[in-house]
Amino acid sequence: MPDGGAVFPYPGRCGPDKSLSASAGRYAAGTYRTGRHRRRCSDSILRCSKYLLRIFIYAPYKDRLRNCVERLKMDERTAKEMIRSVDRARDAYQVRYAGYLPGDFHHTDLLINSSFLGVEGTAQYLTEIVLRKYTSRHIDED
Repeated sequence: MPDGGAVFPYPGRCGPDKSLSASAGRYAAGTYRTGRHRRRCSDSILRCSKYLLRIFIYAPYKDRLRNCVERLKMDERTAKEMIRSVDRARDAYQVRYAGYLPGDFHHTDLLINSSFLGVEGTAQYLTEIVLRKYTSRHIDED
């Protein structure tokens, strides 16, 4: 394979003969960019992988609104409209391609409120969790 031979399980067909190339896996995992948009629903594509960790990062509406107004310098009305529009679009996309709403705890391993620790603190916390989960000792136990 041109991308180094790495493979990822194909949804619904777990097994060595049913796989995606690494480039398709990157696309599914949300690291492949198309225009301005990142792809979502990677958990449904990678659901057969023992390395799947489904994380939903959220923030309360008031914190999101404050972020838009203070950090992004939006007026409050525009910020409210944008938040509503983005939320609807994300929900519709997730339901269409994954079959459930974002943050559905039946399809999530970890939910985290990013306003609790802030953006940097949340990133550090998630890094620690991923490193702890995916050390060779833990992977061998699965």
